[in-house]
Amino acid sequence: MKKIYYYILSLILLFVVTSTTTKQAKGPSTFEKIVWVELDFDNDSVLFSPYSKAWKEMWQIIDPDISVNGTPAMNYEKYKFSFTNRKDNLYTTIHPKIIDGSIQLYSPYDPISFGMGTKDDGELRFPIKGKSSSETFFNSEELRNELCYYIGNFGAMSEIPLVDEYGEPVTKLDSASGLLMYVYPPRDFMWFEDNDIIKYKLRISISYNKKGIEKKRTIKAIAPVINEIDEMTGEIMGEREIFWLNYDELTPTLKEVYYFDVLGKPVTFLKHIQQRVSNATF
Repeated sequence: MKKIYYYILSLILLFVVTSTTTKQAKGPSTFEKIVWVELDFDNDSVLFSPYSKAWKEMWQIIDPDISVNGTPAMNYEKYKFSFTNRKDNLYTTIHPKIIDGSIQLYSPYDPISFGMGTKDDGELRFPIKGKSSSETFFNSEELRNELCYYIGNFGAMSEIPLVDEYGEPVTKLDSASGLLMYVYPPRDFMWFEDNDIIKYKLRISISYNKKGIEKKRTIKAIAPVINEIDEMTGEIMGEREIFWLNYDELTPTLKEVYYFDVLGKPVTFLKHIQQRVSNATF
């Protein structure tokens, strides 16, 4: 009788182990594919126009109190006044949130590569942030100088040094080399404005089941894109993403901004973008 009992118990244990092994060997039930969708002026003009008059107001040149690498960049109080409640287009809406630090900006490349390394493509691996969470563009000079490589463009360095009241070149002691160096005028700084943005690039994750049937599309990140201009000739050399943003972090803002469709109904930027992604074919 005991032999029969142990035999049955062995069969039950064997069945449990076999079932567990089979279940584990099935592998993942879904698969992911990364694709990109571009939103441009021709098909998505509501995200780009109208251009905002906030960029034409005088916050950049009247009594600047914030500088970038020694170059006067903005009067912050006038900037806030110009952009408060401005939702003319997508770039004008998100710009103040980058400045005040409520939206995290990500570099489109490894910052130490100076743009020559592997592109990030919206993986959000390189956040540009201060040493503490309280640091923002306007209260941290170090962070501001770094952020400005993504939200603006520096002009050419002058070849003529500054001169003193006697017409002699101004010099300063370089702490690294111990040598006297000429002092040059600060480089001009030009902000990327809403009319510089030619498109937005979206990083999309598409999940499929084991049969290859699409189950879900998820927007992971978004990047404004500008034309790459040759500084010497002024010719367009290509395009480049100026920074990436986490789409989930941007979602509350996209819910607040809207336009009116041909029937006069309000449509949020969030709904517009989601509809474009849903209708895209790959």
